[in-house]
Amino acid sequence: MNGDKFMCGFAERNDLFELCSECMVSDDYIEIVHLFGSRVANEAELFKEQVEKLDVDKYGDLRADAVHHDGTNHYLYRVFKDGVTDTQIENLQVKIYNGKATRADITRVTKRLGDDIAGVYGFSIPKQRQPNEQAR
Repeated sequence: MNGDKFMCGFAERNDLFELCSECMVSDDYIEIVHLFGSRVANEAELFKEQVEKLDVDKYGDLRADAVHHDGTNHYLYRVFKDGVTDTQIENLQVKIYNGKATRADITRVTKRLGDDIAGVYGFSIPKQRQPNEQAR
């Protein structure tokens, strides 16, 4: 492709360093796309092997338990509500990072995914409680 070069690799970054590893450079675009696709498939398989449990809980939240090198990790998957500001997102992130986030903090700016998942797969979940019920 007109002398263009393409690269595929793994990249990790933090505030101090950036690490690129297992990089491949080629002038063959299809070769790089194939490598990228196979790496995505491999990462999906690794995740599948790590996940012990993936389900929608009684609150309509998508949760996962995964075994990792540092023990079992517990994941909660939610999506930010429409109209949430960057400041609200940052405030929640700080609370999570400091171990101070409550369920009320999380539900204030995010919404559960269970309703969409249940709709696709055809199962029922409890209706979402109204805000005044959640405070009880």
